[in-house]
Amino acid sequence: MKILTWLSIIPIVLAYNNTQVEKDDLTDRPTIQYDEIVGMGQVSAHTYLARAQAAFRNQSYAKALTLARKTLSLDEDEIEAHLIIAQVLEKKLSTQTEKDPKMMGECVRHWLVVLRAGTGEESGTNYKGMGGIFDHLYKDDEHYITARQHLKNLVGRAPKAWETNARYMKNVLGIEAQTEASGKIISKVKKTEE
Repeated sequence: MKILTWLSIIPIVLAYNNTQVEKDDLTDRPTIQYDEIVGMGQVSAHTYLARAQAAFRNQSYAKALTLARKTLSLDEDEIEAHLIIAQVLEKKLSTQTEKDPKMMGECVRHWLVVLRAGTGEESGTNYKGMGGIFDHLYKDDEHYITARQHLKNLVGRAPKAWETNARYMKNVLGIEAQTEASGKIISKVKKTEE
């Protein structure tokens, strides 16, 4: 009877060992992402955005900035990418003792895009960056209130309803707001010896 019992257990043990080996074989095979199968190696703007958000949550700010900029290169209307870029630049500015004017100008510009819905679903509701007097009543809380508070903390005040983006940047940043310079060299200056 004991022998019969042991003989009946042997097939169960052998079957268990075989299934364990098959499971181990499956994990050793290479895997690919769903986006790679469907997109044939091309990554969408939403994928870059999700990766940028994850990198920002993990405090990998350089990676988040790069991925958010890739998102904007693929989809210029993605307001979440502007939000991530503004947050990352603000984090970088908070670590600087002497603020970089170019970085400050870019940060304020991205916060203005988020504040005034320059892109995304509500784009086109402002004229040249000017909002209406009751504009704040119809903005979404997630972006408008956040951007307004960050602009107040960053430069001291939020833009007025009738103030264009260019005028606001000139008023709060002054000459530092210029991120590009253009000009024409007329002639070289000659030094005269006296």
